[in-house]
Amino acid sequence: MSELTSGRPVSSSVAEVTELAAGYVRFALRRPALFRLMFGQACDDEDDQRVAAAGALHDYLESVMAEVFPQSDPVAMATAGWSLAHGLAFLHLDGKLPNTDQSAIDQRVRSTFAVVFPSAV
Repeated sequence: MSELTSGRPVSSSVAEVTELAAGYVRFALRRPALFRLMFGQACDDEDDQRVAAAGALHDYLESVMAEVFPQSDPVAMATAGWSLAHGLAFLHLDGKLPNTDQSAIDQRVRSTFAVVFPSAV
């Protein structure tokens, strides 16, 4: 997941948040076994690396949401955005949504985020 956060400036627009979500879904589809290993099981609070990685991702998302939505609760916004991207990733991985045309998948992520975060349009 470091490819989503490492060295990236904090996103400053809803469009950038939407592209971050599209990247999350692309990562899941490009590396399904790793994605399932990372997120397909209950979180092991005894595994320091796993806890640190999940915490770092959530902290990054909170900072993004605080920047993009300064009047909102960044914790709740981070949870909402991550949940939406994560759900879309698994719906595509599990074949519940078509998963063969990457540009159609990217567009689906963008249009879904536009519905939830209307200023994304």
